[in-house]
Amino acid sequence: IASRELVMGRVRKGGAIFFKGSVGANNSKFVMCIALAAHEIDAVETIYLNDVPVTLDGSGYVQEEPYRIARLESAQESFAGSSIVLAHVPEAASVVVTRQTNTGSTEPGAQYDSEIIAHTLAGSTVTIGDSLGGIVSYQYTAATSKVKIRSYLGTSTQTADATLISLFPTLWTSAHRARGVAYLICEFDYDETAFPSGLPNVSAIIRGAKLYDPRTATTVWSENPALMVRHVLTHPQFVKRASITAAEDARITAAANVCATTAVYTVYGWPSARALYTASIVLPFGASARDALDDLAQAMAGQWAYSGGE
Repeated sequence: IASRELVMGRVRKGGAIFFKGSVGANNSKFVMCIALAAHEIDAVETIYLNDVPVTLDGSGYVQEEPYRIARLESAQESFAGSSIVLAHVPEAASVVVTRQTNTGSTEPGAQYDSEIIAHTLAGSTVTIGDSLGGIVSYQYTAATSKVKIRSYLGTSTQTADATLISLFPTLWTSAHRARGVAYLICEFDYDETAFPSGLPNVSAIIRGAKLYDPRTATTVWSENPALMVRHVLTHPQFVKRASITAAEDARITAAANVCATTAVYTVYGWPSARALYTASIVLPFGASARDALDDLAQAMAGQWAYSGGE
C-alpha cells in the first residue's frame, strides 16, 4: 500500500511494487509489477538496474552483463551444393568443412574417410570450391538474458498483459488492466552468475504527464513549469479547479512563454541552447497543493498569489 503519484517533466524514479509472484520449476522465475505513476505518461526512456542504465532488445530482454550471459555452443550442419547459410553466426576460427569419401570398396559396411574441404566464410555463409556439399562443424556464441522488462504507459485503453495471464492464470486475468497506472513488468530468471547479490533495484527515466497548453490548445508532454502549475490547479487530487478563467490562462500563457525563451549556455567553449526554465516534480496524492505551487514558481524564478478567486 503506497500513495499514488503525479509525475511531471522528466524524472528518474522507482515505484511501488503492487504485484509479485514466482512460477516455474523450483519457483525459478520471479515477476514483479512496479507502479511508476497514477496516470498516463508520455514514455519510459531508460531502465536502470542498480543505478546502471541498461538497454533492452525488441522483446524487453536486458543486453548487458551480468544479466545477459554468453557461452560457446557447438553445431553441425550438412548441405548440398556449393554453399550454406548457417543457422548461427560462427566463430570464424572454429569453422571446419568435411566430406565423407569412400575408401574404394562397394561392399556393405565399407569404410568412409573424412576429408577437410577448403572454404570461405562471409558472415554466416560458408562457400566451397565445388558443388558436392559437405558437413560444417562450428562454434557460435549463444547469449541468454535473465532479465526481461516491459512497460505500460497507463492509458485508459490498455489491456491486461498476456504474459502475466499465462504465468499466473488464477491471479492475473483479462480484467487486470491497471488502467490509469503507468507500470513496469520485471521478470527475473534465477541465476547465480546474473544475481550474485540478489535482485537489482529497478528504476526508470520517464517522461511524465501530458499537460494542456492553452497557447496551442493541445495536450502534450512538457517540462514547462507554468503548464505544470495549470495542471496542478485542475487536478482532482490537488487544487481541484473545474475550470480556468481567461485571465488566469492569459497569465499562465505569459509565464509559459518566458519559460520557453531560448537561453544559450557556453560550457568549456561549447554553446548549448535550451529553454530558460524547466521543471520536473513527483507529487504524492494528498500532498499540499500550496507546496507544489511554491516549488513550481521557484523553478521559474517567480511567485504566485491567490486573489479575488484567481
